[in-house]
Amino acid sequence: IQSMDRRDFMLSTAVPFVLPVGRLCGQEAINPDRIPLDPARTVRDYCLETELTPDTAAILCPTGENYERIARDLSARLAPECGGPLEVRIVAPEDRAWPPSPRHLVLIGNAINHPLIFHLHVNHYTLVDEYFPGPEGEIVHTVHNPFGDYRNAIILGGSDTHGSARAAEVLI
Repeated sequence: IQSMDRRDFMLSTAVPFVLPVGRLCGQEAINPDRIPLDPARTVRDYCLETELTPDTAAILCPTGENYERIARDLSARLAPECGGPLEVRIVAPEDRAWPPSPRHLVLIGNAINHPLIFHLHVNHYTLVDEYFPGPEGEIVHTVHNPFGDYRNAIILGGSDTHGSARAAEVLI
């Protein structure tokens, strides 16, 4: 048995990582046409347009009299622009599943009181919770096609009901 010195060992273990597999197996060089495209541009459609009509969107709010009032007021005030009032649904804390409806979603609240916003929060699509944006603070932003079902979400977030009401005013 012949001993292997440090140089020979390093060469025998490093060469497979330096050379492409095709070269080691005697195959021709890598074809640049077969290199996969950037996944950020090919994995999903970002659905950049969000049409708000009674047929294509719904407002979902957490349980609570104040949140229901905010949602109904928002629906009534958006009705002239949207061609009619948007459906308002109350989401119970145990309703954690993403709704199967093919509508865009207007979500009011934060990750603590709204299970769908929580779902977006744990997937790093939104930051709104009881601490951000803070007391009476609001945040309004969109989440484009978060789960690949061609639906967008509009987050009207607030750490409390005052912040959520202000977020609804921003949207209007």
